[in-house]
Amino acid sequence: MERWARRQYARSTHALAPTQGELPLGPDDRPPRDQWKRAIAQARAEIRALIEDGQLSHDEISDAWIAQWAADLFQTEPPVSSASSP
Repeated sequence: MERWARRQYARSTHALAPTQGELPLGPDDRPPRDQWKRAIAQARAEIRALIEDGQLSHDEISDAWIAQWAADLFQTEPPVSSASSP
């Protein structure tokens, strides 16, 4: 194991191209393309706003409750067509 570690260290110090240690990525702020995922994201945002306003406790929230909230939103939103109308 020690021999392997020494070889790996030697390879990394004599690398031809520099290696990137990490790629810092921020959060993805784009809205989801899928309608259900968009409804879930909207439900979470609305619930988060209610919690921040003090109207709900975070202990009251469950995955099933978020899914039901999203289902209500999903039913009220008109379907988005991927094809453009003439």
